[in-house]
Amino acid sequence: MEAAMAVCQVMADAMSTADAADMKSGGYAFAPPSPLRNQRGDIPEAKQRCDEQRATESTLDSYCSDTESGPPSSDKSWGTLDADPYIGETASDAGSEKTWGTVDALPDDWESDNEASFDENPDTLIFVDADGVINVGINDGHGQAPLLLCQDNLARCKPCTSPPRAGSVKAISHIMYETACRQVGHGDEGTFSKFATPGADHMCSLFVQRLAEIRQHAGPRAKMVLSSSWRQSQHLKRVEALEAALSKCSGEKITFDAQTQPGSDHPSVRLQLIGDFVHEYSVNHQHSGRPLRVLVLDDFAASQPPMENFATTVEAHLRERSCQPERTSVKLVHCYEKWTTSLGLSVQAGTGLTRARMCEAEHFLLSKPACSFCANPKACMLAAPPGL
Repeated sequence: MEAAMAVCQVMADAMSTADAADMKSGGYAFAPPSPLRNQRGDIPEAKQRCDEQRATESTLDSYCSDTESGPPSSDKSWGTLDADPYIGETASDAGSEKTWGTVDALPDDWESDNEASFDENPDTLIFVDADGVINVGINDGHGQAPLLLCQDNLARCKPCTSPPRAGSVKAISHIMYETACRQVGHGDEGTFSKFATPGADHMCSLFVQRLAEIRQHAGPRAKMVLSSSWRQSQHLKRVEALEAALSKCSGEKITFDAQTQPGSDHPSVRLQLIGDFVHEYSVNHQHSGRPLRVLVLDDFAASQPPMENFATTVEAHLRERSCQPERTSVKLVHCYEKWTTSLGLSVQAGTGLTRARMCEAEHFLLSKPACSFCANPKACMLAAPPGL
């Protein structure tokens, strides 16, 4: 109980008074749709640092369990500067249902009678977030849904000559403009503007191509699991469009094999649901004798809890959720960056499957050696140009 209260206190300190009141009342209030954003997003939960690995894992378990009765499921919608707040969705979407695979229902026909060597064809679970992974979302740090980096939004952005008031329209315009002007680096030529989705579309074609490559790299025993807010029924058409795009890129039919259980898209709850899936899957497939690889592609709502070694801590936690942790390897590809603009505004972004994030996934799946950029991070630190 004391640990739970300590976590809530850290969270409350990171939020405004109104946000803290929402938390204490047992849920997150939603502001009416505004010209700037669709819907207010969940506030990333904070965690305290633990010095010892065992203590760290214990605290991460608490980080998940403390939110079991937390905020209700919310749509991490990505707003536009002045468009319909429900862009890309129609009333008919809400009534659509898709039959998803579950841990128990995953077919066994992919387990060939011709047993592969221990290392060649392990079972692989790929947990896929959508927003912030197949597009770029910009979080200005005010607890609202990240803004989509799309061509419609960029057309309305203008540079600022003096520091704007945080949270204002000018501030949002300035943040998006400088994000678009930011050099990608790590072998990705140009700036983030090249990842802007067409119109108000939610998919960057280059990121979709890279996701298809990750699926192919994972091998014949790979399963893709949708862990995104897109698993909600109102986003069925988006999921179908993504599956069609992945199939087109790979030249073979690609669909999601399963999804995590329903629940909030708060980062801590999402991590808990992924862990639940890993545990149940490992229990049901431990008889195969094959190792299990777990690859998580996620931006965690364009955020990172203020804890040291976030990625390695998450990986250790998920590995321990497997019933055979000694035969399970985990990699979190955290599609996230944080920086300060030229006028001093803080920016957090779900940066998508950039070349740097692809290197992480390929190193995990293919045991590829570090590229020249991975070996020399300073080579990636490029200055941003003055304009798009």
